[in-house]
Amino acid sequence: MIVNPFLAGSAGGDPNFASVVLLLDMETGADGSTTFTDRSSSPRTVTANGNAQVDTALAKYGTRSCLLDGTGDYLQCDDSPDFNIGTSDFTVELWAYMSAVAAAQAIICLRLTADGDTLYLYRESSAHGTDPNKLRLSDSTATRITGAAGLSNATWVHLAWCRISGVHKVFVDGVLETQTWTTGGSPAGAYNPTAIRIGLHPLAVQPMNGSVDEVRITNGVARYTANFTPPAAAFPLF
Repeated sequence: MIVNPFLAGSAGGDPNFASVVLLLDMETGADGSTTFTDRSSSPRTVTANGNAQVDTALAKYGTRSCLLDGTGDYLQCDDSPDFNIGTSDFTVELWAYMSAVAAAQAIICLRLTADGDTLYLYRESSAHGTDPNKLRLSDSTATRITGAAGLSNATWVHLAWCRISGVHKVFVDGVLETQTWTTGGSPAGAYNPTAIRIGLHPLAVQPMNGSVDEVRITNGVARYTANFTPPAAAFPLF
């Protein structure tokens, strides 16, 4: 395994913290609260929808996570100029704890237009004949990357998605999937998201049933380019 130098522990800080445009550690709010605080240097408003709530019964790091019960719950952070990725590199990553359900589950989405153009990571249906439970990266036209192995249930897994010089790469627990995708198709390669959504596709389909923790989006930096060791602590807050 390659240990990525960007995985500094919270004591050492993050050399790319200034490029972090969303950081949710879920550590604010009492159990059952619908308050989620962006811990990046320029905090954005995060809105809990449906039954999305703070859960103190389960966490990857710290004492809390965000619970999504599969009925259409989601978190959303609306438009910010800092989300304008353009054609730059970027990294989207989080920890997910998923339950076994038949339907596909949207994990995190970059909504590009109001009518639903979206780039997003999702878990394929457990009932899918050839690719059950596999992680996929899709845009508004087609599935662009399909993972090699199914995601396990009821365990924390680190998911990362990077674009490096126009090439999208997806990692599961630090392991690079064999498929990659060079930006193209629809939407086009200059991405300026109008919202970030966690747990539900912008067309209100594919609700996630599970929990998320430690969500981080970095604009302008591809943190991972090859196999790496997943973070061993919560993301630094500075």
